[in-house]
Amino acid sequence: KKVKIYALINPNTKEIRYIGKTANTLNTRLYQHLKDTNCNTHKFKWINSLKKKTIKPEIILIEEVNEDEWIAKEIMYISLFKSLRLQTTNTSKGGEGGGSKGYKHSDEFKKKQYRYDEEKK
Repeated sequence: KKVKIYALINPNTKEIRYIGKTANTLNTRLYQHLKDTNCNTHKFKWINSLKKKTIKPEIILIEEVNEDEWIAKEIMYISLFKSLRLQTTNTSKGGEGGGSKGYKHSDEFKKKQYRYDEEKK
């Protein structure tokens, strides 16, 4: 199985603002970001600020990897882009598969999300 490592881009500045992973299509993942209601994350606040201007982030594929490689690749890309002093909204080093700083999804949630992702393929 393949997993996509992607970036959300500011459509005005073309800067990378978020690195993530998905087993879904990029359009499906972007839609999920736009519908997110977790207002405590930097990513949500940034996306919401764009939506107020009637624009939305762009999503691009960075790399498609095997399912057993995504954690290391996501961590590597977040580290790389932060080392380049890009203002990403990622609050963790990556590899958790979601959540915000200090928050961990339960194993039950992760299983449900994985099943949802699989059904959307």
